[in-house]
Amino acid sequence: MSSFSKAIALIAITCSSSVFAFEALDFNTLDVNDDGAISLVEAKEDAELFNQFAQRDADQNGELSKEEYSRA
Repeated sequence: MSSFSKAIALIAITCSSSVFAFEALDFNTLDVNDDGAISLVEAKEDAELFNQFAQRDADQNGELSKEEYSRA
């Protein structure tokens, strides 16, 4: 494998890892009270999430778990 190919592969791995870390950071940032869920009030900080809240809240308990938050 050439040095160029290795560099491209390393960049791809780094970028893909950052995407997963970014999602977790977003959840943790939105979960202001650190209870492991995002309430409707907390979701107001992200307009897109707020608009999709009802669709993502699969169990209709008024908050999003990490699993529900991760659904696109």
